[in-house]
Amino acid sequence: MNELKLLIVEDTEFINNTVKRILQRLDYACDQAFTLEEATSLLLSTRYNYILLDLNLPDGYGYDLIKQLDALSDAKIIVLTAQTDVEQREFLFKEGILDYIVKDKYFNDAVSEIPNTINKLKYNQDSNILVIDDSSFLQNHITNYLKNKKLQCYLRIQCKRIFRKTFSGRCKPYYFRHDITRYAWLRASTKD
Repeated sequence: MNELKLLIVEDTEFINNTVKRILQRLDYACDQAFTLEEATSLLLSTRYNYILLDLNLPDGYGYDLIKQLDALSDAKIIVLTAQTDVEQREFLFKEGILDYIVKDKYFNDAVSEIPNTINKLKYNQDSNILVIDDSSFLQNHITNYLKNKKLQCYLRIQCKRIFRKTFSGRCKPYYFRHDITRYAWLRASTKD
């Protein structure tokens, strides 16, 4: 059994059970909640690594849980929703979610991809990220974004000299991409 524990917060019983069945087949331990109240209660009593969160729940909006999460848990959130609003999606990524899965005809495939998202995060969780840009605005924007993902980053204006001198061996070089899709913003660079 995988050591990771997931909480599925979804009010539609069929979808909640489907997600649980798919993830259990992939050896993940899963608990289920059908309301925000149930989710909050479980988060207070159990430590979860990841939360799969529907946005429209009978007793509130899933974003309310995202806002409360720092006080409840250090779990990372993957949103499950029927909403396809691009602005909402970008906003939630800025708030620190890991992925945004739309409940459409490809839903089962998307749920099966959750382990890939988790593995990418596990691979990078001990990484230090060096942000190199001469724009303080861009540095702050990227740093805030990465901190929402609970990743450690360092800021620099120039790369080679400072990287070799200060961070050699402690940081993995990454490119930051503004087209934030399915964790594509974090790509390992093989260049110097």
